[in-house]
Amino acid sequence: MPTYLKRSKSRNIFQDLNISSKTTMLSSLDYMKNIPYNVLKNVIGRRKIRFHNYCNLLKNMNKLTLAQIAERSNFKTTILKDILSNRRNPSRDLVIGLSYAFSLNLSETNLFLKSAGFNDLYLFEIRDCIVIKSIEEDLSLKDTNTILKEQGLIIIGNLDYDESYTCS
Repeated sequence: MPTYLKRSKSRNIFQDLNISSKTTMLSSLDYMKNIPYNVLKNVIGRRKIRFHNYCNLLKNMNKLTLAQIAERSNFKTTILKDILSNRRNPSRDLVIGLSYAFSLNLSETNLFLKSAGFNDLYLFEIRDCIVIKSIEEDLSLKDTNTILKEQGLIIIGNLDYDESYTCS
């Protein structure tokens, strides 16, 4: 029997993730890595994991700082702090920007969107189609935003376009 099923009936990883204790969160990281994708997809589909906990998990697994996430997602650190501490609900664009920051593939990005309460990327929406193609081709958010801007579409992120990609 897989180890993720041998967990005690009174607690499971998703209850651990929803507890605000940092020690519980950090001890859950290794366990979370062993959960098969289909089990994780099923649990997130039923919204049993809070979005801010999922973000913090991905932040810790990728060993990213808030500044790195802000640069990669093209969103201001103040907004990201509020999202990661559950003081604000994310917009769909913020979730997409975070998926770039965490280097998620297409299926993980759609799962990430579902965990925040949004629909998958929609192939028949031109903006979503560009995002899907850029994720599949492993383009950066900067390149994706360049394509979106060329097409006259709204870019992902709330930083000024010129200031968002400066190296510091």
